[in-house]
Amino acid sequence: MPVKYTVRPNGARGGANHGWLRTFHTFSFASYYDPKFTAFGPLRVLNEDFVKPGRGFGAHPHDHYEIFSYVVEGALEHRDSMGNVEHVKRSFVQHTTAGSGIAHSEMNASKTEDVHFLQLWAQPWKGGLKPAFALKAFPEESKVGHLLPLMAPALDTNNKLNAKSTEVGDDVIRINQDLYMFSAIFLANGEGARSVTHTPLGAESGSLRKVYIHVVMDEESDGIVVNGKYTLKPGDGLFVDEITESERIEITSASGKRAEFVLLDMTPEEEDDD
Repeated sequence: MPVKYTVRPNGARGGANHGWLRTFHTFSFASYYDPKFTAFGPLRVLNEDFVKPGRGFGAHPHDHYEIFSYVVEGALEHRDSMGNVEHVKRSFVQHTTAGSGIAHSEMNASKTEDVHFLQLWAQPWKGGLKPAFALKAFPEESKVGHLLPLMAPALDTNNKLNAKSTEVGDDVIRINQDLYMFSAIFLANGEGARSVTHTPLGAESGSLRKVYIHVVMDEESDGIVVNGKYTLKPGDGLFVDEITESERIEITSASGKRAEFVLLDMTPEEEDDD
């Protein structure tokens, strides 16, 4: 069965400009709905947000989902009903297991600068989980010319994913789903490696995977090229479907300019909403 590649152009995404918030939706979200883009495996939300100084998302409830934020520029002030108060800066990833229910707020921590971040939601592998919070910094230099693992499936004594999940090492955030998240940066002017390779992380030999690649929006970037064929500009994404560990995904810089992207490798299973 051939691997399927589908480009998701930035201009085709949903979104809105509320003045204090510019938001871009890869999947159906809020008032944006497209039946062709409601989920990809367990991934339900990938929003790219730009929030004005001192503004943001006031306290609101969540349950069930695994929610994670990747800060590109600026800082978010996170507060939640578990008592966590944190400033989430560039190079940090923040993860919340909403589980049985939490309330949180996400505000721009600055009074003078915008905050630019990705927010993603994924279905967990079971409902009713205990709410939890994690925050971790990942050194910028470790992403240069390298796919740095940020998130990996939680470890469990009875979990068949453990063998693959431990391959990425211990310096990751653990998520309650068969989902891995990586990030990489190509620097301008030829500094550092200009290409990376990803091998899908199926738990069993021959198991099918889904991979989603998203290029961070950046006016100074020309984006990336995947497998020498698919050019992704800033804000673009690429769905890779029906791929196994026998295949390779080659990602190169599209030019001598900077580019930053995230890669999500996940089970093809789409769990029902709880």
